[in-house]
Parts: sequence; structure tokens; C-alpha cells
Amino acid sequence: EYSSSPPATITTVDEEDKEDKDGLVLVTKYAAMLFNEDSRVKEVSKLLRSSRPIFLKVDRPPEVSDHEFEQRKQQKLLLLCTRAMAAPLGRGMLTLGTCSPLLGTKLPIPDICLAGRVPPNNATVQLDTTNCSPTMKAWPDFHNGVAAGLRLTSAAEGRAINRTWIVYNRPSGGDTVNYSHGGLLMALGLRGHLGSLAMTDIYEYLTQGSDTTTVGVLLGMAATKRSTCDPSVSKMLCLHIPSLLPPPFTDMDVSSVAQIAAVAGVGLLYQGSAHRLMTEFLLGEIGRKPSSDKIADREAYVLAAGFALGMVNLGKGKTGASAGLQDLKLEERLTQYLLGGKDPQPSNSFRGGEDTSQKCSRIFEGDSINIDVTSPGATMALGLLHIKSGNKSLANR
Repeated sequence: EYSSSPPATITTVDEEDKEDKDGLVLVTKYAAMLFNEDSRVKEVSKLLRSSRPIFLKVDRPPEVSDHEFEQRKQQKLLLLCTRAMAAPLGRGMLTLGTCSPLLGTKLPIPDICLAGRVPPNNATVQLDTTNCSPTMKAWPDFHNGVAAGLRLTSAAEGRAINRTWIVYNRPSGGDTVNYSHGGLLMALGLRGHLGSLAMTDIYEYLTQGSDTTTVGVLLGMAATKRSTCDPSVSKMLCLHIPSLLPPPFTDMDVSSVAQIAAVAGVGLLYQGSAHRLMTEFLLGEIGRKPSSDKIADREAYVLAAGFALGMVNLGKGKTGASAGLQDLKLEERLTQYLLGGKDPQPSNSFRGGEDTSQKCSRIFEGDSINIDVTSPGATMALGLLHIKSGNKSLANR
């Protein structure tokens, strides 16, 4: 009879095969020992491996010229590479917690290979990226770093990683931006290891100017300090949310992805606290009207605000409204953001009062609620607010 529990021994980085940078060979070996007649894990590992050239087979009819045949190969290779760039998400789940690093040993991060091998001689064909965005691999590399970092054991298991190891894994200087390191920082935060960094280290990361590094640090620190309402991390997050800054600093140039990450981080940091200020702020952000032409990724921002609002008040709808929040009418306003109608509080700021000095010349919504923007965030907030409550009336809406 086979046991479904993972092996008790965690293999270190030095004991792994040098070419197994993604950890899939190690998982396959464990699965073969536990289930020697089941090859499903082996097949999944093949599907999730993105560090090797992709098998590329394109049929060639007799009437197709050489030039057109090369174009067909590039078109199919682009589709296969797009799938390969999504593979790190699944790889992070499959290899979760299977590696314990040693001091003085860098964590290997596999490359995402954008090449194919063509039968019968397995000739390598590189993907032509001239017509692709220069940052096409930015976020795939970020998630690749997250997947590599998730291989590490968590701090809760008694294998905490110190500051020396994190600094040692920092990429060397150069003009090329290392997107995967930002993902590694986020993974370290998810596993509870970023607490060993000093605020000076955090400041150095945030001043590098890379969006992926900023997102990794903001979400990673919020995840490490989850549910603690840590004031230093809270200040760091608030500095990346213009709506929480005083009027002279509201025009600070903060990228939209950094703002979204900071808002999501607020939800993690204040999880389950029912914090009055953050609840009022996040509720206002869901229905906030665009106030300037510097607007980007608005739907993602509102969705993050909905997630964060639900996390701050996680499960508080089971026993009724939390003390001190009754006047906000959370459920009533979220339901209105979900169903639409006239906005009862069309203010552009949770502090109250609309800033008439700035207007958006691209979008005009009037007093009506744009449910295409507010509905997803309001749905998530209501769901998290009433999670495990068994509220049938809410489920039927």
C-alpha cells in the first residue's frame, strides 16, 4: 500500500542534478518511488518544463515555398512559446517546498527557452521576436522567479532563511533588468522569509526602478507580515498609493502595477482586522471616478481594491457588521456597486470632497456607477466578507 505523504527528507540544492534547475527531475524521482506504476507526474513534469527547446513539427505541403514554410514554423512556435511562458505557474505548484538551500549556494532559476527543435534531426529554431513587445518576457520571467522561490521550504517549518542568503542571491550589477529576481523576492515573502531583511535593504530594492522588483517587494513584505498591521510595512505600501498621500504628493509618478500591488498588499497586511481607515479607503476606491488623464489598468486596480477590502474584513459578515463600521453600510454600497444605479457618494476621495481642479478628459461617467469596472471588485469583496457564512440570500443576488 502506497503512502500519499511527501518524503520526510528534503534534498538540498547541492544534492540535485546540476542540470535540474527547475526541480522537476527531483519531483519525478519522488513520485517514481511512491507510485512506481503511475507515470502521471512524469507526464505533467514534461508539460511544465519550459527550460528546454519545444518539439516543433509543422507539416509541409508540396506547394508551400521555403519562405512560407518558415513563416508557418514561426507562427506555431509563437503559440508554443506562449504556452511555455505560462508553465511556471503550474511548476511552482508542483515543486512547492521540495528544496532547502545551503548558505553560499545560489538558488538556480531556469531560463524560459523560446526555441523549438524540428524533427528528424532536432535542428534548433529560435523564435523571431522582432514583431513582439520588448517586454514580452518580463512578467513570464517574474512568475518564473516566483516558481523557483516556491521550491524553498517555508519559515513555519523551522528552516528560516537569513539576510545573508537573500543578499547573496541578488543579481550582479549591469544594464539588463533581472525580472526573475523580483519574482524570487515575492516567493520568499510568500514562504515567510523576507522578514529578515532590514528596511535599508527594502529601500535599496524599491529604488532600483524595476516594476517587477517593486511588485515583488511590496507583495512579499505584505505576505510575510500578513495580519500583523505592521506600521513600517504599512507606510511602505501607502507611499505607493497616491490616494493615501496628502494633496501636494498626489501627482507622484507611481506605475499602475505598483499601485495595484500596494493595494493588494494592504489587504494581506490588514487581513481580518476590520481596520476602519483602510476599510473606508478601499470602499471608496472601488467606486472612485477617474480624476485625471493619468489612468491605466483601472479595472485591475478596482479588482485589487475589492480583494483587499474583502481580506481586511475577512469573514466579518457571518455575525453582522463589525463594531465601528456600521455607518459605512458595506453590504449596501457593495451591492450597489454590483448591480449599478446612481452613486450615493460620488466622491473622488475617501477623505471626502471632489477635487474639481483635475478632470479626466477621456472618460465621463456622471453620477452613474460603471458596473463594468466596479462589479468584479464588489463581487470579490462581498464573497470574502461573507465567506463560509451560508448566506443564501446573498448567494441568490
